[in-house]
Amino acid sequence: MSRKIGVLVLVSLLILSTAAILATAVPVAAEGRTAWLKIVTSAWKGISCGDNDPDTDWDELGAIYDGVTGGFAGDQPDETTPMCPPPDGGFADRFNVTGLEAFVEVWSIKETGDIIGLQGTFEPNATGFVKISWAVEDTWGLLILVKAKSYYGEKIGAGSPFSGIIIYALLIPPRNPTAEGIEKIANITGVFTMDAPPWDDFLWWNFTVNDDGIVDVHLGDFNFEVAGPYGSGPFDYLNGTSVDLGNFSKMYGNETDAGTPVNAWIARAAKIFKVFHVHSWYDLKDNLSFAQVKIYDLDHTPASSESSLIQACVTAEDGQCRYTREIYPADALDYRDFWENNLVPIPLQIFNLENETVFHGGIADPHEPWPANAIGAPKLNATVRVWWETVIVNQTIYYGHRYNATGVGPEFVDLAPSLNKNMPLFWGPFSMAFNHTLTVSATTKDGFDVAIADGDGWDSPTDPDPDINITRIANFLNATVFYAKFCVQDADMKIQHPEVGDKLVEAPVSINLKTSGDRAYYLTKNLLTTDTGGCTNEPHKYRGYLSDYRTFARFPNATMWYALY
Repeated sequence: MSRKIGVLVLVSLLILSTAAILATAVPVAAEGRTAWLKIVTSAWKGISCGDNDPDTDWDELGAIYDGVTGGFAGDQPDETTPMCPPPDGGFADRFNVTGLEAFVEVWSIKETGDIIGLQGTFEPNATGFVKISWAVEDTWGLLILVKAKSYYGEKIGAGSPFSGIIIYALLIPPRNPTAEGIEKIANITGVFTMDAPPWDDFLWWNFTVNDDGIVDVHLGDFNFEVAGPYGSGPFDYLNGTSVDLGNFSKMYGNETDAGTPVNAWIARAAKIFKVFHVHSWYDLKDNLSFAQVKIYDLDHTPASSESSLIQACVTAEDGQCRYTREIYPADALDYRDFWENNLVPIPLQIFNLENETVFHGGIADPHEPWPANAIGAPKLNATVRVWWETVIVNQTIYYGHRYNATGVGPEFVDLAPSLNKNMPLFWGPFSMAFNHTLTVSATTKDGFDVAIADGDGWDSPTDPDPDINITRIANFLNATVFYAKFCVQDADMKIQHPEVGDKLVEAPVSINLKTSGDRAYYLTKNLLTTDTGGCTNEPHKYRGYLSDYRTFARFPNATMWYALY
């Protein structure tokens, strides 16, 4: 046997023996446990599926009778978690994270803090509900992870806990952790930067690390409505003297006779709702309709793979994207007018995958000096590309570990009355700072109220200390699209028509796009005809152009040579 073959066999034996150790190290509970999750976002305005009144008398107005009290803050027998959609509200208020964009992994945790067993992979349904299961002793812990899929449905980072784009996590620690296990849990949760052994301020309570990176401790039962505008999530820590996997299953695994959940754990995943406005360099109001906007992940997927595409949308006449995926039921496109929804959901990474710690600390004012302005909150490095008439006409990179700004002042400029939008004046990765609404609060600590260094918060376009939300935030994508007139005349200029001379009138003019090999591959929608002056005078078939240029041909010019990318 050669040395090389011997080494390969030895490595194979080591791998097999390690797998055997891990397999035998997981004790099986007497019976499998289950629980239901409802996966939404911080914009969710859900209500109880019970009778939604302050008394505890069941008056049969609700759809589900809970029958349990004390499972979560505000629980009573005739109320459930806020898992039912609100009677009204917009797209983000009712948005469910479905199997089109996410999947769930359940990992078991030993008393030593080791994450050793994948209990299963699960898919949420069209309403964001997912039933999970596990089979370990009730004294063990769980790490429940919601991860993003690519636009085409690939499970990014499947099969390994700290990989992929993790958009939500629920950590239920083991009941009797060792000192080593407590240290590992302190690292995962990030509290090691804010507390020290015996970790009295955090690990013996319930707490949430929110979309803005601020940690909110729940003083008592777990409170799904903690942290003002955000609610719980996207990282939740469930602990308590009576919390174990058996009680968790009893509270969130109970089902109605129809097999639907009595209570579902509300998992508010990290997603922003982004407004994109695509325009040409002529003017912010020179809109591009039918432009394809595609968002690519930069950190978790191979750049050359289809899995790097994580979101996409198409613009309407006003230059803004329209997004209609994940709308259930489909009739809501009409009766709720969601067919014109302009909010594009984009997933955010909640973990620093290198040190396996949840992002925390907050989002500092971009004008703060480094390292105070490091982004300690869910974020995503991404590239946004815009295609129009098959050509890439914009590429914008949202990347970095902090935000950059040109100078001291407001973080946004209000474009009203010309445009009813606020435009960011800073650059960096996607985070809640780019959400369509930036929440501030005069009463509840919020990641945009107080910066890390000197106490100054984020500024609205008009108020350095705002006490109301900054709304109408949109990202503007400047596209290389041009206007021109094309004039046609007879090649023999001696031939003169008595009225139009050598000009060709009503001549059809088309614009064909070619590859680098001089091969025509696309006939644009700019099908033109010349007027009596021999020049084209018809607008582009895609509306959105400036009225001043309605008689000009409109055509794309590439911003990059895609074959060389």
